[in-house]
Amino acid sequence: MAKKDQLRELRTGTVINTTSQKQETEVIKALTRVVEYLGEAFGKRVVLVHQKEWFLKDIVAELRVMYQQSEFHYHFVIDAMTP
Repeated sequence: MAKKDQLRELRTGTVINTTSQKQETEVIKALTRVVEYLGEAFGKRVVLVHQKEWFLKDIVAELRVMYQQSEFHYHFVIDAMTP
């Protein structure tokens, strides 16, 4: 396994420091308030979903739908274990 993959695996779910943990907590609280506000202001006309993790392939797929006239390219390693 490559060193960067090992490091990623070791760091999964860990907090780098208390400052980053506090910042993430505050961002989630702010996001929750924004979602509540927009829900009250716009009702069902706006649908928001919070995902803790969003992969580049998913972002590109969304962008391709929204901007069909544009080309999007990205490079990634396909994991043999991914279905």
